[in-house]
Amino acid sequence: MGHDPGIGDFGIPYKPAMGWYEEAIKVVEEFFFLYGTAKFRSVRQQSPIGFLDGRNLQKTPIEEINKAKFFATLDRDLPFLKDIENSLQVNPAPTSAHELMMLELQRMLTKSPNRLDATNRRGRIVASATIVIYTQGFQKLRMASIAKQAGVSTATLYRLYPTNWDLYQAAYGLGVSIYLAWLGRDIQATNPLIEFTHYNSIFFETFFDVQSKNAWSLDQLRGEPSEIEQMQRYSEIKVQVQSSIWQKRFAKLYAEGYIKEPPSWDLIHTFQGPTAIPIGLFMREGVAALPKSSWFKESWRITDEFFKIHGTPQFHAMRKKMNWDGELEAHLAKTA
Repeated sequence: MGHDPGIGDFGIPYKPAMGWYEEAIKVVEEFFFLYGTAKFRSVRQQSPIGFLDGRNLQKTPIEEINKAKFFATLDRDLPFLKDIENSLQVNPAPTSAHELMMLELQRMLTKSPNRLDATNRRGRIVASATIVIYTQGFQKLRMASIAKQAGVSTATLYRLYPTNWDLYQAAYGLGVSIYLAWLGRDIQATNPLIEFTHYNSIFFETFFDVQSKNAWSLDQLRGEPSEIEQMQRYSEIKVQVQSSIWQKRFAKLYAEGYIKEPPSWDLIHTFQGPTAIPIGLFMREGVAALPKSSWFKESWRITDEFFKIHGTPQFHAMRKKMNWDGELEAHLAKTA
């Protein structure tokens, strides 16, 4: 049997915010928004089917989070994330997540002139382990070889990370940190078409990179059930961080007057849905639904459809006045 699309990471069933019937209405509504003909819209207006109108459903609000608790969790479980984000801001942007991974691991492996720098020592150990996991898989993790590559004694390694499992958790957290930093960086463009096309294409290109799976997923892990349960917190953190990133991006769009309504999960999922489906198939089933042209062009199509539906008159006026489509064409030609 194939993978149940209702089952998420770690076998936890997905539960819609309201009910499955309302969830189905939203899916059907978005489909006909995109593909319905003028005849369909005319028939719809004449038929008593208003109770099926997904637009009249209550929007799923974005609840405020305890930011102090959230950032404390990040500092505890992803201690390298802030440093990697800072590195991305001050250094030239790499061309891919894989390139960023290699650059950051090499940077962390560099010895500090201060022999007492505990952060640098931990960084070297975790970076060494991450390289093995990233390129060979968890089963190839050997404590003695990690200690040698990191330039520390085996005794020091075991004092900081008593077991392979402890070291794996730290290395997995580093891999997650690198990918979250890559997926969450700002494009710094005044053209929202370029911004959101870029955001989408980065997701496609990253998750369809076979090399990312060892660092991003738990596919290489063979542990006890209790150990798998411990790793669930990383899955929760990934969801929380990515959700925060998308909330910020859509809040900016709304503040600029480019989308019709304030951010809600429904609005965010409308944009991300076409991206999540092929990525989910690949990550869970290994099915690669590759585009006919490029991920950037596919992302442009998704972005264009989203703004046709949700863009404000102000957005459409600015799109024409500032020739945003022409700018996107030029950007595509430059990066092709």
